Amino acid sequence: MWLLLMAVMCAEPEPIPPEIRKYFELQEVDFEEAVKRLQSSIKSTEVLADAESSSRMKSSLQKQAKKLRADLESLEQQRFHPKPDRGLKSGLGGAAYVGQIGTLPECKLKAAVDGVPVMQCTAPYGRTVVLTDVDAKSVHPKKPYRSDTLWIVRAVKTNDENLKSHLEGPGGGTGYYFVEKLDRKEVAKRREQFDTERRGEIRKP
Repeated sequence: MWLLLMAVMCAEPEPIPPEIRKYFELQEVDFEEAVKRLQSSIKSTEVLADAESSSRMKSSLQKQAKKLRADLESLEQQRFHPKPDRGLKSGLGGAAYVGQIGTLPECKLKAAVDGVPVMQCTAPYGRTVVLTDVDAKSVHPKKPYRSDTLWIVRAVKTNDENLKSHLEGPGGGTGYYFVEKLDRKEVAKRREQFDTERRGEIRKP
């Protein structure tokens, strides 16, 4: 019995689901890009400060550079912290894909089909989104729908004739997708697992 208990305690955690791992990796890309932008701003501000002949302007630029360096230091301290959520693709320039994870842009109820809400995003060129695990009765028919939940795209097409007539995007496009809520606690647990893995990778020689 004791050996069985020890085996359970020492067992490896379940692998992070691929779609959730990809989401975390994309968050890290966002983070690294933010670091690079700050580094670039610091460099350009310091170059301007060095070239400035006005003592007042030079002082102002030096203060800006100092603040930017403090922002960079603060950002880098968050390397192993959960990163800000990413939004789902919306608009003509970005098509959603099955397994994509993110937050929904603000949207409004377009139609209720068999109790399922079909939402129209209010962002420019917004997509039509079907909330597969939400009761249409819980969505206000006129007020904007806002959600801080993470969602996962389960499908980007349908053969459901009842739904098809409501899924046309702006200009007759077909930029729609079906989403389902993710459990925030599960995502947080996986994020902790992901960050633990990354700490171990960075420590390796």
